[in-house]
Parts: sequence; C-alpha cells; structure tokens
Amino acid sequence: MLAFVFSSCSNQVYQDEKLLISYIDKHHSKEIKNEEYQLFVFRTANMCENCRQTPLDSVLENVIKMNRTLDLYILFDDLIKMETVKNQYGIKIKYLYNADCTTIDKYGIPNLEPLLFTIKDKKVTAVGNFYK
Repeated sequence: MLAFVFSSCSNQVYQDEKLLISYIDKHHSKEIKNEEYQLFVFRTANMCENCRQTPLDSVLENVIKMNRTLDLYILFDDLIKMETVKNQYGIKIKYLYNADCTTIDKYGIPNLEPLLFTIKDKKVTAVGNFYK
C-alpha cells in the first residue's frame, strides 16, 4: 500500500506537463532542437487586450529583457501579433505559431495567463506566472 502512495506522487512543477510536452512534440518538434529552453505563451487570438491587468506586451518585454542563458521560444496563436513582435525583436527570440486555438486549449496551454516555462529533457523544471 505504501509503495502505491509513493509511486502515485510526482514532483511535477506544472500540472499539465505531459500535455504541454505532448503538444510540443506533436506540433513544434521540428522548430525546437534544444534539450533545454524556455517557452513563453503569448496568446491573444479572440482575447480582449484591454481586459488584462498588465498588458501582455509589457509582460513580453520583461521576459525578453530577463537575463537568461537559454533560447527563448514564444508560442503565438495570432499571426499578425507574431509578425509585429518579430518586427520589433528580430532574431533575439524564436517564434512558434499555431492558429488553431482549440488544439492549443486541448493541450492545457492557458490563454489568460502568460506563462514562461523552462523545459529540460522534456520536463518542465520551472514555471513563471506573471499575473500571480
């Protein structure tokens, strides 16, 4: 009985880690070649930009300015917004795009919270939530 209790416990940093890693493997494995990287979720499609307490653009600017040693990938669901960011920041960051918001939602990737995931060897090692 005790072995079952310990085997069912996990040290997951992010509750939907398996879904997130599955999404990356299925939809962006060709773009992401690193074993360790950061992924920032920048979802704006069908969202009220003025409804957020802190504008998402400000959060993105802070994420990009952070002193980091890992490559930063940003996941967009709005092509126009991605192109705007790309024009502003160029090759400092790497861009991922998926227009199908339903698919992104199915994999548990939040649309209201701008999360910054640190991923190493297909495991989420840290999550930064800029609204908490």
